[in-house]
Order: sequence, then C-alpha cells, then structure tokens
Amino acid sequence: MTALRSNLAFNLANQLLLIAFPVFLNIYLVRVLHLEDLGKWYLVNSAAALVQLLITAPHFWLVKLLSVGNGDPRRTVAAGMMTYLGLLLTVAPFYILYVLWIAPETVFVAALVFVQLLMSTLACEYYFHAYHLQRFLMVRRLVTRSILVVLLLSFVREPSDFHLFVGMVTAIFIIEHLINFGAMLLRHGLAWPDRSTFGSVSGSVRQMLPFNATHNTLPHIVLLAAPRVFDLETVAILSVLVRLVNMVTTLVTSSINVIFPFLNATTGTADIKMRLCLMTGLVAATIGMIGFVLHQPLASIFLGRALNAEQVQGFGYLCAYVAIHALYNYIAFNTFVAQSKAHLVTLCNVLILGCFGSAAMLLSASFNLYAAAMTTSAFIGLLCLWALHLLQRKNRL
Repeated sequence: MTALRSNLAFNLANQLLLIAFPVFLNIYLVRVLHLEDLGKWYLVNSAAALVQLLITAPHFWLVKLLSVGNGDPRRTVAAGMMTYLGLLLTVAPFYILYVLWIAPETVFVAALVFVQLLMSTLACEYYFHAYHLQRFLMVRRLVTRSILVVLLLSFVREPSDFHLFVGMVTAIFIIEHLINFGAMLLRHGLAWPDRSTFGSVSGSVRQMLPFNATHNTLPHIVLLAAPRVFDLETVAILSVLVRLVNMVTTLVTSSINVIFPFLNATTGTADIKMRLCLMTGLVAATIGMIGFVLHQPLASIFLGRALNAEQVQGFGYLCAYVAIHALYNYIAFNTFVAQSKAHLVTLCNVLILGCFGSAAMLLSASFNLYAAAMTTSAFIGLLCLWALHLLQRKNRL
C-alpha cells in the first residue's frame, strides 16, 4: 500500500509537470508567435496524437505482462518495440495523406513530428508503469522540460522563430525517448523475442487496436475536423481550449497508469477501487466547476485575448467535459479493460464518435454548438457505459 501511495504521488507530480510546462509555454507562445502558425502546430499534433493512440494499442497488455511477471521482460519489451514500429509504419500513410489534404503548408512541421513519433517506439513507457517507476519519469520530465523552457524563452522571441520552436520541441521529446530507452537497457537489457512472446504481444493488437482507435480520440477528431468548418485562427483558439481541457482531464485520470498494474498483481483491491472512483469523481467535478465559473478569465490568460460571447459559451461547455470524461475513463479501465472486456468500451466509444459526427454535419458552423456537440456526445457515452457496468454487476450476482 505504501508503494502504491508513493507511485500515485509521483504520478501526480509527473502529470502536474506535464500540464504546467505546456500551460506556461502556451501563455508565452500565443503572445510571441502568430496564432495561425500555432493553429498549424496544434493541427499536426492532433493528427500525431491519433497515430500515437493507434501504435500504443498493446500498452496495457504489456503493462499486464510485465507487472505479473509473465515471461522474460527483455523479450517482452523488445516485442513491444517491434509491434509499435510495425503499427507506426502501417498507419503512417494515413497521417501523411491527412496533412497533405488538410494543410499542405504544414509539411515541414509534420515531418519533424513524424520523426518524434518514430523515436517514441523506443520510449517503452509501459515498462516504467509496470515496474512502478513513476519517480524516474517525473525527474526526467522535470529536467528535460526545464531545459526546453529556458531554450524557448532565450531563442523564440519573434513570429519568424516558429520553425525554431518546432525544432526545439521535437529535439527535447526525442531526448526524452532516448533517456527512457537507455534507462531500460541499464536495468534489464534486451533480448530477441521468441515466437510465443511476440505472438502474445502482437496478438493483443487485435483486441486493443479497436479500443485505442476510438478511446479518447474525440478531442483530436474535433480538432482535425475543425479546419473544414472554421478558419485557422479559430482552429487555433479551439485547439488551445480543447487541449487545456484534455490536459486537465488527463491529470484527473492519470492514476489509471499506477492502479492498473497494481490491480493485476494484487488481490482484495475492491475497497481501493471504490475510494479511487469517488476521489476521481469529486476532483473531476470540482475542476470542471472551477473551469465553468472562471472560463472567461482563464481563456483570456491562455489566449492573450478576450473571447467573444459565442466562444465563451463554447468554453463553458468544454469545462463540463472534464468531469464527464474523467468518470468515463475510470469506469472504462478499472471495470472493463482490467477484465479483458475492452470491446464493450469500444462500442461506447463508437457511439460517442457517431453522435459527434452526426451533430457536426447537422449543426451550423457555430463555435459554441461545436463544443456542445463534443460534450453532449461524451455524456451519452458515459450513460451507455454506466448501463453496461450495471448489467455486468447484475449478471455477476
């Protein structure tokens, strides 16, 4: 229990750093760079985030294998890296086609981000989550992101420095991945995976890929579809607000990365799960309420400008998404994914995406209606997931 509390604390610190640095840099960058250029950057990163979700499909399966001690960890990690790389090469053409179709002027930025994706196959985050090495991840992030802040404040001072900004961010992320890889090699090393290990890891893709392709993809799809509705400056405003909401949501639900391997290696955790569920709901509701009440001044801080009435209303809708998705995430992982029933969550994910897609086609090009469609779709999915949860409990009884 002490180890669990310690790792939850380090994970919280790690997630706070994950939020603090982008928030600080965003406040600085919107005042230095052109908003249209930031819109391009956010657009490419939304596409890259979807790719990342696809290539990390085996993540929780790898965490489970390593945390329960099944097989040789050197072979398991190697199989994970090979699977990640294979998935990346498979989905890369879709990433390239999207960039060329929606924003061909972002090719240079997209190329640098793709190099970052390529190097991320070496990061093996699942290894550090499985062995409860949250402290290492926290210290690594603190050091590398501090260096990034110093570099950006020193050299990115004019709108013409946009590509320098992209290059620096990419370089720091690559260094982070290499640090992970080096630390893993020092602790365990690598060994060529045997057929059974590779088959187990690659086989998990069939189960988890549909889940990863649909879970938590709504914020990214909202942004990827936005250029067909709004101009790049409005896309940038929407991107800043959605990314801010998504970061806060990730902060609330990040305990999953700690509790998931603990649940796989420990018995008698029902009480812990209940307490974490209540805590997650309370924190999510509190943050969502604070965001809703203070959405106008918060938007002015992060965008360096006041929002119009329509955008203010839209940001208010987005704040409600924090509480909705936080609860959705907790139920999805600790009730369904932990019991190898990810396909049920996938059905709810598809429902959410279908609801948003239908609403986006029917509604007018309105900022607040666009945000309301995202939040309402997530709420419908939460109701569906909760209904499945109740049915599962009834069947067990």
